[in-house]
Order: sequence, then C-alpha cells, then structure tokens
Amino acid sequence: MDKTIMANSAIVLQGTDGTLFDIGDGVACLQLHSPANAISEAVRDIMENTIEEVEKNFKGLVLSSKGPNFCVGGNLNYMLQLAEAGDWAAAQGESKKLHDTFMRMKYCSRPVIAAPFGNTLGGGVEMCLHCSGIQAVENIKMGLVEFRVGLIPGAGGLKEMIVRTIGNGSDSAARPGLEQVIVNLVQARIFSNAKDAARNGYIGSNDGISLEPENQLDDAKTRVLEMYASGYKKPEKATVKAIGEKGMAGIISKWEKLWADGSISDYDLFIVRQLIFIMQGGSLEAGSVLDEEYLLSLEREIFVSLLGQAKTQARMAHILKTGKALRN
Repeated sequence: MDKTIMANSAIVLQGTDGTLFDIGDGVACLQLHSPANAISEAVRDIMENTIEEVEKNFKGLVLSSKGPNFCVGGNLNYMLQLAEAGDWAAAQGESKKLHDTFMRMKYCSRPVIAAPFGNTLGGGVEMCLHCSGIQAVENIKMGLVEFRVGLIPGAGGLKEMIVRTIGNGSDSAARPGLEQVIVNLVQARIFSNAKDAARNGYIGSNDGISLEPENQLDDAKTRVLEMYASGYKKPEKATVKAIGEKGMAGIISKWEKLWADGSISDYDLFIVRQLIFIMQGGSLEAGSVLDEEYLLSLEREIFVSLLGQAKTQARMAHILKTGKALRN
C-alpha cells in the first residue's frame, strides 16, 4: 500500500472496524481493520455509512484493508454460535443485511474499486465481486472456501458467479462454466496469483493488476478518477434465464459418479445438490427470468439451512479448533 497517500489523508468517518479517509482529488478510501480481517456487523455498518457519504460528497471510493490480508471472510465463530443456539431468524437477518449492503455497493452511483491483497477469501472475494472494479496485487490469494466448513458462499458470491457465467448466453455455453464454478467451490480452491484468479472468474477482464504492491492504492485511485471522468453510471440490474433441472442433470450425474467412486462423501454430494439447485434457478422452469434478488433469496435459504445441519456445524467447530478441514 502507498503509505504516502494514507499519510496525507484526512479521516471522514471513524468506525470500530473501519475508517473512511479522504485521500485527495475527490476520492475516498475505506480502510477496514476488523479483528482477523473478518466481516463483522461493524464492517457492514461502516460500509453502509461510507456509501451514503461517498454518493453525497466524493467522486468515488477505494476499498482497502489494514494488515497483511484484505479480508478472510465472515465471522465463523459468530455464525457457529447462531447455529448452536438455533437462532435462525438472526441468521437470516444477518445474511439479508449483508446482501443488502453489498448490493447497495454494487449499485452505488459512484465508482467503487476494491484493492485486495494477501488472503482474500470467502466473503472477501464476494465483497470484491460487488464492486465496480478490482485493482489486485499480483501475488494475491483468492478463493471461495466456504465448502470447507459445509457452507456455500453466502454474501452474494454465488449469485455473482451465476450471473457472470450465464450472462446472455445459451444453456450449452453456460454449463461448462458453471461446472467449473462447482469444482472450484467443492475443492475450496485458493488461487495464488491474480492471473489464476482472473482465469476462474474472480477478477474480470476489465480489472487491473498492480505489479508493485506499494502502487496499488494509487492505481486504484487513478481508476476511480478515470471512471468518474468518463461519466460513470451504475450498472443496469442484472437478470439471467434459468437453466432448469434438466439442464443441470448432466452435471449432477458426474458428481454422483464421484460419490459412487468414494471420491466425495455423502455430505459433500448433499451440498453439491444444494449448489446445483440454486444454479438451475430453484424450482422454476427453464427459461424463466431470474433477477438478482431471487437468486439471493435462494442463496440465503440454502445458506441458513446448511447452518442447521449437524455435519456443517461439526466442520465449522473442527476448523475453528484445529485450523484444518473436516470431510465428514
């Protein structure tokens, strides 16, 4: 990170887990500093306040973080506490609030550039996917790793992968991409550089890579100013057409063969079926128009239902205790 930019900045908003700075030329920078660089309620609150402030008083926003990692995802301890208490209303509420915050960021009237570095995992990737653009460092480590704890991406990341993969193309064109998304999720793949992350859809073709980490913040600021100067307009609301159950049948049969061979567990297959249910458009017929809110509602429903599964809770508890994944 460019320490000169931050040294010459002025604090605009101060939160428990994040601080909004004015870094000059009409650009703001939200620097997150939550414990363990995880997404907390306080992170969500400062993001909401930041978006409101930026839309009123700035040309755009750079989203960064303090410490060795950009963001390692959600607060696993808190989620496990909700699950063990059976507080499903709170779990649904937390998921909905985070969805709303990330969607508000995606449709902000000012450009928002994420500047991720270090470990950018789970919800950290999902945060980036909802920005106007990404300016990553070359040696970033990115991955949607929720499967390791028996969950699916629950902060809009699965929705984004579906929308980006299906796009306006045909079912046949989308299926290979969706199949690769599932592989990456099930294997909880972490890509060890920006180019590999880009090849797998976590960084877009119009996003940037900073070869020198100390230039990243300046590069991101420059992109904000360029987008603002070119008359930035927030994106149109995204829709895709449902592939349907029959359209995904070939993919599920491949995973059933892996299960029959003993390559994946019963519970792995159970979670894969939940992923495919969302990707096919739920129970809707093929060709039905799916908007983002519908996909988010499916994502939320499945995420919370998985929290209620004993085997997911066992995976969560095991990784918190040992730092290693449990495949049960």
